[in-house]
Amino acid sequence: MKKIWCAFAAFALIVSMASCTGRELPTADSSIVAGSAATSQPAGPDKALSASLTRLLAGHSSEAWYHHIEKAQVFQRDGISQAEIVLKAASTQYSSAAVVLSELFSAEQLDAFFPGLCGAAEELGISEADVTELGKLFYQLLTQDDAQNYYKIEQYGLPAFQLLANITGEKVSKIKADIDSRIVDDAKVAKALFQALNETYAKESGEITQSEMTRIASTILTEFQDASIGKVIFADKNGTMLKEVG
Repeated sequence: MKKIWCAFAAFALIVSMASCTGRELPTADSSIVAGSAATSQPAGPDKALSASLTRLLAGHSSEAWYHHIEKAQVFQRDGISQAEIVLKAASTQYSSAAVVLSELFSAEQLDAFFPGLCGAAEELGISEADVTELGKLFYQLLTQDDAQNYYKIEQYGLPAFQLLANITGEKVSKIKADIDSRIVDDAKVAKALFQALNETYAKESGEITQSEMTRIASTILTEFQDASIGKVIFADKNGTMLKEVG
């Protein structure tokens, strides 16, 4: 009798487990989730507002930023209409580097060198991982007093000393001597390097800039005030969030 009871209990447990595993899992929505699992998930985009947003942006097709947009939709999240902009792959080739570096630099600082850095990566064959590391070295130029940072930048294939020579008119040997002797202000030299980098390589880059995303968001938030759109989210084709405005 005891064996029968144990067998019955085991069977009941298996049935219970099977009924639990048979429950339907929640499906993920197609919107960009900005990092919090606690936020409510919309069933889908607001079709009317999404269509209006698409028409609005199309009305600005002559703007330099328009070509970056792959798709634009509006979702209701926690009672707020949120415009979610998916950017084209060609405009976000170095998106993972941009995300990391945006934690270190302000939007203005990032635009001071990132377009040039992306263009240099295209021109010189620098990987996205190395773009991130170069950006971190640029941050060290602004925050540390260490001549080795310039030489580390050169090791990634970026001609930092030559770029500085081009923009200052000095010889590379003179620039190296000044940097090695620590008679220079690294922050000022870094800004000169950023300027030279953008002037030399930015034209090779199709990467969207921080200021372009800000202008897109400003256009949406200004012209959709009556629709109560309170936030604009930018992401790459993989759903990685690049910027949040609003």
